[in-house]
Parts: sequence; C-alpha cells; structure tokens
Amino acid sequence: MALDTHHCPGGVMFLFRREFGCLMYTGDFQWEVDSKRAKDARSRLLNVLKNETVDVLYLDNTYCNPSYDFPTREVATQQVVDIIASHPERDIVIGIDTLGKEELLIHISRVLNIKVQSSLMLMENSNLLYPWIRKEVFL
Repeated sequence: MALDTHHCPGGVMFLFRREFGCLMYTGDFQWEVDSKRAKDARSRLLNVLKNETVDVLYLDNTYCNPSYDFPTREVATQQVVDIIASHPERDIVIGIDTLGKEELLIHISRVLNIKVQSSLMLMENSNLLYPWIRKEVFL
C-alpha cells in the first residue's frame, strides 16, 4: 500500500503486509509534529494500520540527526516571503529544477500579490498538479 508523504508531489511511503509481518518503508518525508499536515498524515497512517504494529521500519533518516534543526515549512516559507518583500527593487531568482516547490510559489504569489515567472517546463509540470496554477500564479 502506498501512503502520501506530503513531502513533495508523488512522494509515498510503502506499507507491506505479508507472512513476514508488517513492513514500512518511509522514503523521503517531512514530519512536523505540530503541523496540520503531520496530524492528517498521522491520522491516515493510524487508520490504515488499525491496531496492527509495524514489525520492520526502514526509515529515510538523512536529516534525522538532532544536529539538524530546520524550521518548519511554514516558517521557512514566511522567511522567503519576508526576504522578497524586503527587496522590492530587485528581481529575485529561486532555483527550482524539480517538482515539490509549487506550494512555495503559490504562497509567494498570494501573499505578495505578484505573478511568478518560471520555465515553461516547470509551469507545465505544475499545471498537471494544480490545473489553475498557470492562470493564478505564473506570468
């Protein structure tokens, strides 16, 4: 079974149930204890597991070390907006070469009431996930 990681579009965790027990592979995911996104994901996972326990967990823990102290997605997004807003005379370039940053672009566009210029490929890929994004967010 594939479970949405809510990390980036298409990101999934895999849950396998067979004679070997219940195995879960997390893949790359983002977990924020207090975010609505994390609470929704936890609820869905517990609903799928019911009262079953995970016997084997393969955890993608690239940044699980306590020495990494990243801000929440909401805080980081607001920091980006604040930086852009503090330099109104500048063109700001945000390097985005893959999927997964659409929510950042949407937030920037809505909060600052601006349109975002992007490559045709990013715009077309984003449009597959958010059919309304081209008209609302992009130039």
